[in-house]
Amino acid sequence: MSLLSRRQMKAVVFHSLSLAQGERVLRALAARASATILNFHRISPKHNPAYPPLDPNTFSDLLDYLKRDFAIVTLEELRQAPPKRPAIVLSFDDGYLDFIEYAVPTLKRHGLRANQNLIASCVETGVPPWNIRMYDFLASAPLSLLKELDIPGFLPRLQSDSDDARGRYALALSRHLKFRPAQERRLFLEFLEPFYARYSPPETTRMMSADDARSISDTHEIGCHSWSHESMGLEDDAFFRTDLARAKEMFSRHGLPWGIYAFPNGSYRASHLPILAASGVHTTLLVDEKRAKARSGVLPRLTMSGGSLQETRFQALGYHARGVA
Repeated sequence: MSLLSRRQMKAVVFHSLSLAQGERVLRALAARASATILNFHRISPKHNPAYPPLDPNTFSDLLDYLKRDFAIVTLEELRQAPPKRPAIVLSFDDGYLDFIEYAVPTLKRHGLRANQNLIASCVETGVPPWNIRMYDFLASAPLSLLKELDIPGFLPRLQSDSDDARGRYALALSRHLKFRPAQERRLFLEFLEPFYARYSPPETTRMMSADDARSISDTHEIGCHSWSHESMGLEDDAFFRTDLARAKEMFSRHGLPWGIYAFPNGSYRASHLPILAASGVHTTLLVDEKRAKARSGVLPRLTMSGGSLQETRFQALGYHARGVA
């Protein structure tokens, strides 16, 4: 199925849901919730079939839509004085430079503020996390080279050069590697290094620096997204403590605010929460795909991954069409 036909299929699905008054029902559900925290990642007009960003125009249209029925607030405002209207918080993970290039100007035009959670090691080195490096490679490497990939324990093989095929392959490979302990995944990543050495993408994903983060910290809320971006639910408390300490030291050294922490990949253990509180974190962000309670120190979020305005509108109301994405 081509990328175009997949988009057409999504449009039909979400149009049908609108006709069935699904959106009206979802609005009623959202109105009864204390808060909805939307979890974004990349905002960019640059196409990447392995990791599609949300187009800035679609993002702007979504903000127009949300502003009609919701109070868009910061995490601090939600914590201190939640509004009477249903509240929405805009939360971004990873610290991509396109947040400053595209999201910040869009937010400024709308008079809105957001939360941006930085991967501390990426701020320090400028190197994107392992999965983004892999996406950049898979998005543009020659098909002949990608056909040589025979990753241990991973059965899918890329047979087509279409954007859709590359996207599905990248997603499957990411899922294969993401929820593994760091030590186990390292063996797989070492397998990929010789392929990276044979092809360098013409354009790679850029990360925010400490200077970039400080330049927006007076307007937008800066949080931590760990040091290493590992799935912490797969690691023990000792690993988590060490990772957290490295991240906090980097934030302190660069004069970045400390108090917000977002778990990578939404993966955590209950034992991690008191460790965060002891480190001075007052707001912990999960994923968990559900709405949040205002004035809570631990807040679930809804993942925003839609490619169209209609799809992102449904996702913002808590609807995720499994099997459609």
